[in-house]
Amino acid sequence: MPMEEDICLDAAGLSTQTPSGSQIECATPNRELPYLILCDAERRKEYLSLCVPLYQAAIKGDWKVAKDVIDKYPGIVRVAITRKWETALHIAAAAKRTAFVKELVERMNEEDLALKNKDDNTAICFAAASGIVEIAMIMVEKNKNLPMIQDLALKILKEDRSLAYARDTNGETALHVLARKPSTIANKSYLGIWKRSINSCFEWIYHKDLMQTLAHQLVEKLWEHVLQLQDWEISKLIKTPSKLLFDAAELGNVEFLIILIRAYPDLIWKVDQNNRSLFHSAVLYRQEAIFNLIYEIGAIKDLIAAYKDKNNNDNNNILHLAGNLAPLSRRQIVSGAALQMQRELLWFQAVEKIVPPSYIKMKNSKNQTPKELFAEEHKKLLKGEKWMKSTATSCMLVATLIATVVFAAVITVPGGENNNTENDFLISLPTRLMFGISTLFISIATMVLAYTGAIFLIHDHKYVWVPILIVFLACATVTLFAWQHFHLWADTIRSTYWSRFLFRPFKHRLYN
Repeated sequence: MPMEEDICLDAAGLSTQTPSGSQIECATPNRELPYLILCDAERRKEYLSLCVPLYQAAIKGDWKVAKDVIDKYPGIVRVAITRKWETALHIAAAAKRTAFVKELVERMNEEDLALKNKDDNTAICFAAASGIVEIAMIMVEKNKNLPMIQDLALKILKEDRSLAYARDTNGETALHVLARKPSTIANKSYLGIWKRSINSCFEWIYHKDLMQTLAHQLVEKLWEHVLQLQDWEISKLIKTPSKLLFDAAELGNVEFLIILIRAYPDLIWKVDQNNRSLFHSAVLYRQEAIFNLIYEIGAIKDLIAAYKDKNNNDNNNILHLAGNLAPLSRRQIVSGAALQMQRELLWFQAVEKIVPPSYIKMKNSKNQTPKELFAEEHKKLLKGEKWMKSTATSCMLVATLIATVVFAAVITVPGGENNNTENDFLISLPTRLMFGISTLFISIATMVLAYTGAIFLIHDHKYVWVPILIVFLACATVTLFAWQHFHLWADTIRSTYWSRFLFRPFKHRLYN
């Protein structure tokens, strides 16, 4: 019998010579994956003595046996050892053999991990199917490009369309999971030429954009297959175990909702168990990207905005929902009670513009108008007015003292207590705060500049390091002040001037 070392392994970098020296011709499948094949009946024992032990070792996770084979034939790690063209890595990943996979991957090249079987599945696809995250991570650490093989989900879906509405142990479909991932989905199903050329210079950005684009395609395909069901089946799918439309609205997953509504416009009329529409949820959870879609549905918005919330029989209209205090996670988008109050006022005004006039003074079951509810819910945030005024006053006072300008009267911020406190948060108070911080910084900077200049003029140049040290410490003081107050200053500018564009859709996205 021929020696094992002379076994015929095509496309594996192994010997294809028989003991007598004759060459055996082995046909290789037209694939990127090398393939071990039985060339003739006489070689079967040789095939079985090498591949079967490796296969069994991968199944059982027996690295000792596999190591003996791989040490003799290193190239076998990239050879298909089954009729479906799976490598040992495919088999071990499917068998959930984490330790075996780790050892095997160390002996493979990066490109070996991207090899596909007869169904175009890579080993990481098997890892995903096994549910063992650690196995997938081992492969990703070896080949950073593996996560980019995200079209696997699309290919699997193409093979089995029933997966579009299949449910996991929690009763959720793939759409339920994607509905809760707002940062995963891109706003287009393709990468433009310009974006591809720019992103090619920044690989990590390109990978992220590609992932989001593929996620967009996946949602489109999943929804396309779901729409083949009967209406009652579609309704059941989007309602159980949770209402995926309202999960997406609560988390601001606007791209997900746009994909679904474009293909099935009737979704715009859907309400939850409290009779809230998607736009009611957008107002309640302060998701401006979703709320802005209301401007694209024409007169339909007047009908939907008229829906009343039945939660706890409060009988709130959509403007009452805007009067409720926003969830903490949404308030913390901006820093400080004053800027949070400013954003809440912007929301209230935006909703006020779309409701019927009668809704502005309408009372709920607690006999409150929307404005009265707003005032009650935002009592704590209204205290931010005192903080903003005192901060602005202090900044300008210190700036004035530094500049050695003496005022005859006590410095106060005009317009102290008045009946228009809420509206002060929109422009006047933030502007005073920005002016106060800016003047204080300029005053400190100019004072330090004058002080350091005087030091150099009057100091004995015998010890040059002394004035340099003083200048360094003075500059450090200014830098520290700027670092501590820059975020507040920038947040104030962004919240005051950029937020006016929050509720202005720049392009039609729903039905473009």
